Amino acid sequence: MKTSDVYKRLRRVSKTFLIAICCFIVALGIFVLWGFRPIEKCDFKAEIEMLTSNIRSHFQKSLDYHGLNTAYVLQNGLVPKKMVRKDKIFSKSKTEILIGKDLKGSTVLPFERHFAIIYVNINKNRCIELLSSQFEADFGLSGISVANDKLYELTYGGELSLPVHEQDAQNYCRTKNTVMLVFE
Repeated sequence: MKTSDVYKRLRRVSKTFLIAICCFIVALGIFVLWGFRPIEKCDFKAEIEMLTSNIRSHFQKSLDYHGLNTAYVLQNGLVPKKMVRKDKIFSKSKTEILIGKDLKGSTVLPFERHFAIIYVNINKNRCIELLSSQFEADFGLSGISVANDKLYELTYGGELSLPVHEQDAQNYCRTKNTVMLVFE
């Protein structure tokens, strides 16, 4: 096949068809590159430290965390506005956060001296990342619960012990998880 034959055939092909093919190839290339981009890590530790610090300083003069829940936190401005969307709190990992006393984010009752930060519908990778975060002993963390098709309750010195190593976290986390961190 001669070069002149190729040019003749290309002239017969519609220019709009060639443009459409080029656009498809570029879009496919962008899609492939986007699919293989590295997943950025979320600094759960800093986010949780900020939330617990704000809550503790707000309740500093109280004997307990009575009345604390997600609505209370939003109403009293205890989270940065960039984390709030449509009366819900979202982490940097785009996961909904509840605050309260249990996995449902129920209101803390009088004389209860614990509160929980709950990450709802967190994926497996983020769950592993959250569980394997190294919290200092003076941080006030007393336990972590992971709820999926099972319920895992992790405490210091318990059967399922804190701190959690990444290998253990892989055993606890599934596709969709609810992770509750309990603080004193």
